[in-house]
Amino acid sequence: MVLSSAAASTQTTILPTARTLLSMSVHKAVPKVFSKMHKRFLTPTWSTVTFGVVSIALYVVMNSLSGGQVISDSVDALGVMIAFYYGLTGFSCVWYYRTDLTKSVSNFFVKGVAPLIGGLILYFILGWSFWYYWNPVNSYTHWGIFGRQIGGVFTLDVGTLLIGIILMFTMNAFRPAFFRGETLTRDSPTLVTEEFGVTASETL
Repeated sequence: MVLSSAAASTQTTILPTARTLLSMSVHKAVPKVFSKMHKRFLTPTWSTVTFGVVSIALYVVMNSLSGGQVISDSVDALGVMIAFYYGLTGFSCVWYYRTDLTKSVSNFFVKGVAPLIGGLILYFILGWSFWYYWNPVNSYTHWGIFGRQIGGVFTLDVGTLLIGIILMFTMNAFRPAFFRGETLTRDSPTLVTEEFGVTASETL
């Protein structure tokens, strides 16, 4: 049971991020090398290996610094990040379908009201979580920053967001086409699967 749980946790750490990096590479948001796929298994190679190595390095360092308590805080921090990107997905849905919202009552509620409410709920939870986990007593670990003890979950979440923002501006400077909306549009085709002779429907 422990072995199966460890394997599942490892997969959920690497696979979603590898797929995300693959998609970003295909649409020229990050270097092209991350779009390389295994000819036989049709899985992203560089993306998987890179995130595997990064995950191992971060775990070893942070687990050593936290005395073995970082996993518990990481689980709580992950929930906050889920609220962040799923909430953002809800807002993006409303914006993406903004021209369709007045075409029918169904469109208005399914493409507008429902995702908007979902996004607002998730961002309320996001804000509440930041407030709650700021207090070090609500985390398994705590970190001294500017002479003040701050909860480990809050530190992980804010640190991750700051690193993401820095990387985003860095990629924007080196690969501006993606951030100007030139490489990913409504008409963008499915690129990776078709390159290997597999249609998008066959991969679902």
